[in-house]
Amino acid sequence: MKTIRNLMAGAAVTAALLAGLPTAAHAQPAAAPARAGAQLLGDGYFYAWDLPYKSGASCRWFNSDTNWGDNCGNFRNRASSVQNNSSQGNYANLYYHPDGGGAWACIAPGDYWDNLANYYFTWGPADGKNKSTNNEIAGFRWTTTQCGR
Repeated sequence: MKTIRNLMAGAAVTAALLAGLPTAAHAQPAAAPARAGAQLLGDGYFYAWDLPYKSGASCRWFNSDTNWGDNCGNFRNRASSVQNNSSQGNYANLYYHPDGGGAWACIAPGDYWDNLANYYFTWGPADGKNKSTNNEIAGFRWTTTQCGR
């Protein structure tokens, strides 16, 4: 009896395979999740939010702005998450001081930094270097060179 059940089960699997019905062997893998915030060609804006994970008040800029003190109700030293949505493949330098002063961080085109407590000013002079970017960005500048001035 056990042999007959095994033969029947084997025949059912064989019939399903021949009929093209999906089986575990034919299942399609789930698509890989997209990288958070990544876009090859964005809408051309640089975005900032005053809380992590694109939460809270926000501001966006189409052109470089090295003094966030006069935008969106004074966004200077308020950002806790940012996204580089460049439509030209530009990097964005994030500055510790207004007018491009002090150290800077560099975010690649299409990147989204969900929590600035995990990102640091790693380029440029000592003033601000190696400090967290969280609530410390004074402005930004588009650049065509990776992490250029």
